[in-house]
Amino acid sequence: VCQPHRNLGFFVDAYIDAMEIKAGDRISWLFAPGASASNMDIYGALFTGAQLCAFEVRDESFPAMADWIDDQRITLLHTVPTVARELAGAVQKDRIFDSVRTVDLAGEMLFATDVARIRPHFPDGCRVFNRLAATEASFISGLILTGAHEKAEGALPVGTPPSGVEVGIFRADGTEASRGGTGVIVIDNPHLCTGYFNRAGLNQAVFSGS
Repeated sequence: VCQPHRNLGFFVDAYIDAMEIKAGDRISWLFAPGASASNMDIYGALFTGAQLCAFEVRDESFPAMADWIDDQRITLLHTVPTVARELAGAVQKDRIFDSVRTVDLAGEMLFATDVARIRPHFPDGCRVFNRLAATEASFISGLILTGAHEKAEGALPVGTPPSGVEVGIFRADGTEASRGGTGVIVIDNPHLCTGYFNRAGLNQAVFSGS
């Protein structure tokens, strides 16, 4: 997936605004360097003067990750729901990561039971995001979860897109789906990726301007 500097800058700025990143923050870096999710962490820190704190999830245990969060005084924890779920299950019920003020969950479907499980391990006032993202568009939509979401059932909504991003759901015949309907997510923004490297046929199938 090809991303020019201009496009990356747009989505990183949107991420910084949503997560309220500032100098002095300590951002977790849990993703592989080549993964799109890493761009939000790396450049979110670079653009603001925050500190980037790396941890290799594949090589360490979840209890070790819990100690790392406290030792590094992480303020923004960016991960996938599976990792957050396993982390909560690996620590004592009364353990609270008191340095964390924002938890950003993206990359997988998030369920109400996940939020109910992880929320007690973060301080009052800590914001928990459910965020929809893709390599082609790094920030599609996001939602700050509330107590009501913990009491819901099933998968949780992903909220609304950041400023400048338009999202619609369209049926196979090209018409927009009605509320509650199903279809394909269509994203409109001048800062989407420029295409797939050496995949002209796939570009034509995925991007309307190809």
